[in-house]
Amino acid sequence: MNSNNTPEILRWDMNPARETLSAYIIPNAFSLSEINYLHKLINVEDVEEGKSTGDPSRRNNVGIVWLKDQVKFHWAYEKCAGLVKKANHENFNKRLSFMETLQYTLYNDVSESYYGQHFDQIVHTNRDTKRVLSFSVQLSSPDVYEGGDLEIYTANDFSATKNLGDMIIFESTLLHEVKQVTAGTRVSLVGWVHGPNI
Repeated sequence: MNSNNTPEILRWDMNPARETLSAYIIPNAFSLSEINYLHKLINVEDVEEGKSTGDPSRRNNVGIVWLKDQVKFHWAYEKCAGLVKKANHENFNKRLSFMETLQYTLYNDVSESYYGQHFDQIVHTNRDTKRVLSFSVQLSSPDVYEGGDLEIYTANDFSATKNLGDMIIFESTLLHEVKQVTAGTRVSLVGWVHGPNI
């Protein structure tokens, strides 16, 4: 564990001789039983309004729950760490160190929720690490909501899968957004993995 009490991801295998993608999908990363269990663990009283740094208009009425209980959610951290480690070895080839606190995120039509265009990587010159990889796990079936597309702006603009349980991993330097949810509720599990600030 690091100072944030989230799992260390040190000494990840690197695979240097490979052409890489800036966004990567792991189909069925979370099973239906794991998704249902995670939903059951969430206390609706813990939902708070999401806040963003910079322009406050970028995020509108997004509900979030920080998964701070390292005992209750240990399995979810281990699962995400293993999946990102695998994707990093197969595709990204980044030096990684630790994962931030996971975020359970809710977008719904009543609140007209969306998250405007932004970058996840915020470089602080006085810190040893920075966000290197971002990820999102689909926790809602695509037939229970409309809108809410995760758009990642790469050389070939990337509209992320909406399949239940899929994990989308992408470089934190990429501009991206979540479009407004126009019907129903979209739920996702979001995380960020740090690497050396070099």
